[in-house]
Amino acid sequence: MVRVLREKHGDRYEPNKYASEQIAAPMADAFRAACAANTLESYIKFREVWPTFSEYVEDRIRALKYPRLKKWMLRLGWLVWGAIALVFAAAALLSMRW
Repeated sequence: MVRVLREKHGDRYEPNKYASEQIAAPMADAFRAACAANTLESYIKFREVWPTFSEYVEDRIRALKYPRLKKWMLRLGWLVWGAIALVFAAAALLSMRW
């Protein structure tokens, strides 16, 4: 596990740096505290203390850094689906006409 963490976070990563914090509070409590604070700093701290569970906070960090990205990606998704539906409808109308 140490090898995997060092590959992910660099050779200078010390896995026991936050051992006392990991023993003091379970991961679920730390995650709830980070979510309650809902700040970039709290999520980054959670990711440092609990690196094996960092995928839980990556989306939240991204949402705080780029708040409009999710809204625009949803709009783009609906636009793409609309374009696909329009192409299929046009193809169906053209095939019925011939």
